[in-house]
Amino acid sequence: MSAVLIGLHLERLGLSAGGIGLILTIALLSAAVTGLAAANLSSRIGRRYTLALAGILMAVTGADLAVASSPVLIGIAAMYRGMAVGAVSIVAPIAATGAALPVLFGLLRGERATPVRPFQRSENCL
Repeated sequence: MSAVLIGLHLERLGLSAGGIGLILTIALLSAAVTGLAAANLSSRIGRRYTLALAGILMAVTGADLAVASSPVLIGIAAMYRGMAVGAVSIVAPIAATGAALPVLFGLLRGERATPVRPFQRSENCL
């Protein structure tokens, strides 16, 4: 949805269709590359901190879009947004699975289910 809005905003600024496509392509490529890097980063510094960094990146994107009036600044914002979305789309499902697996393994062993806080480390996980 935001890619459509960025495209419309770029069109309003007078950018050509090729320029809009280039900026949106850069955003998608940055999402793909950052998603892979975020998976590696989350294994080193933890999922919580990786998601916090993605949130900071989204805040930078919002600030950039709020003041951007040139296609270059909007392109940079699109790249930041792609990076943040790439990180969240990889790390958030891993975090949800990491919270659910210890409960599932406990249920399979016949243990009573206990609530697990998200991002809680557990020895029950493989």
